[in-house]
Amino acid sequence: MKIRAREKALLCSCALALILSMAVLPLAAAETRMVNPSVPSGSAGVVDSGFSETLGPITIGDGELVEMTTVAPEFAVSPYLPDVYYPGELTVTLERPIVIESGGELFIGTLSIGSESEASPVLEGALSQEEPLILVKAGCSLTLRDVECDLEGEGLLIE
Repeated sequence: MKIRAREKALLCSCALALILSMAVLPLAAAETRMVNPSVPSGSAGVVDSGFSETLGPITIGDGELVEMTTVAPEFAVSPYLPDVYYPGELTVTLERPIVIESGGELFIGTLSIGSESEASPVLEGALSQEEPLILVKAGCSLTLRDVECDLEGEGLLIE
């Protein structure tokens, strides 16, 4: 059986569409939750040097995603910028306990790896000998991409 070039292209397009839909479906199933529901959408705390958010105390459960991503400052004018993206600098104050349950996800970081136009998020908080700032359970996902830590005290950041 011979397959013509047009049929090959159609077959490849269908296969690509299937592969992409399989990659996107798990992302669509995860719920994105605002970090601070008391702050209206798109109005995170803005300070002279950028944005400021407080994370915690919070439990991130199965199917929940909490995300804070820095992007290049030129994206500030985009009407399509998601609420979880921060154009410019971002300081995240961590308050314990931050618990990530099985199936929960926490992402704090830059959109790209090694980009000079994106500022690394700064994590602030007080470490303690009694308990970690972030407690991760089996089966969860914690991603800290290109972050800087400005922590006080001694103890565990992540357990």
